[in-house]
Amino acid sequence: MMTVYIDFEALEWKVAKYLAIDRYTQAASKLFKIPPEEVTPEQRKKVEEITIRLSYGAPPDRIPK
Repeated sequence: MMTVYIDFEALEWKVAKYLAIDRYTQAASKLFKIPPEEVTPEQRKKVEEITIRLSYGAPPDRIPK
């Protein structure tokens, strides 16, 4: 029996990159309830940090507020 592993997160990133969609800007837009074009570089960076830390299993005290 052969086991097949598919990493859908990596696939999602590649599709987003191909479509020129910035996931962090989109997430910041939803989090801060503002249009994507109004997201500041600081807001985008904060969401990027949170997303990466959560995806690697960081404990709550290591997540930026």
